[in-house]
Amino acid sequence: MRLSPFAHWSDAIKRLITSINTRSARLHELQQIKLARQRDGLLLLSILGIMTGVLACLLIIAFHLALDSDLGLRLTHSGATSFFELSPLERFVLCVSGALLIGGLLTLLAPAKRQTGIAYVLRRLEHQQGHLPIRNA
Repeated sequence: MRLSPFAHWSDAIKRLITSINTRSARLHELQQIKLARQRDGLLLLSILGIMTGVLACLLIIAFHLALDSDLGLRLTHSGATSFFELSPLERFVLCVSGALLIGGLLTLLAPAKRQTGIAYVLRRLEHQQGHLPIRNA
């Protein structure tokens, strides 16, 4: 049986690919060990995560208190959660006026500055390392 003239080349290429895969796996493993030993980065990220969680919690509480106090003044019947006591027309007017207010505020912005949403944030994360302009706040 006669061997192909390229048989020894294919064996050499297979050995080269195996060698490259082994070396890249070892390099990857060494990088993981090096990163695992860097505890200061993990500590800083943990502190940043805790601070972000506390700030988000305080912001949620502030919004809740602001809404309760404002609605408590407007809905004097039974408190801030008595929407069911409003007439259907009043509920409709509240919803439509809120939508019109948000739409009016967005029309004041230039089209390039109106970009929001999950797709926009994911695109910014991928292409601009998560830097969002202040106008998106």
